[in-house]
Amino acid sequence: MIRQATAKDAEQIAPLIEQAIHEIAETLTGTQEKELILERLAWFVTQTGNRLSHENILVKELDGRVVGIVITYAGFDAARLDEPIKRQLREWTGRDVQIDQETEGDVYYLDTLSVDTAYGGKGIGSELLQAAADEGERRGLR
Repeated sequence: MIRQATAKDAEQIAPLIEQAIHEIAETLTGTQEKELILERLAWFVTQTGNRLSHENILVKELDGRVVGIVITYAGFDAARLDEPIKRQLREWTGRDVQIDQETEGDVYYLDTLSVDTAYGGKGIGSELLQAAADEGERRGLR
């Protein structure tokens, strides 16, 4: 089943985000320590109004377990969605961190797609991509 993520999914979502974005996860969390990266990614997932929020994530669930994710949002929301991450990074690191704004305008941006390696080759990524495309179309974004 593909469904909207919830804050309760955060601990299952964080490793999938890290698996997909590696060094970007270090930038977004202000650390290179894997355990802390996962903790901070999970924290962002539980929050609202940021690019990694559960609000922007669809999950593929099998047998009660999140096995894939897709993170999407409207391009015109990108700068606003990065501000809470920048503020939190300032709190965690004591310095301003530059985050590359990856999109803008009236597009439905696919930020991250990740499938648990144990479930690779089963069409889960394709299902998530289709669900994201359907959601973008529903919102009237290309």
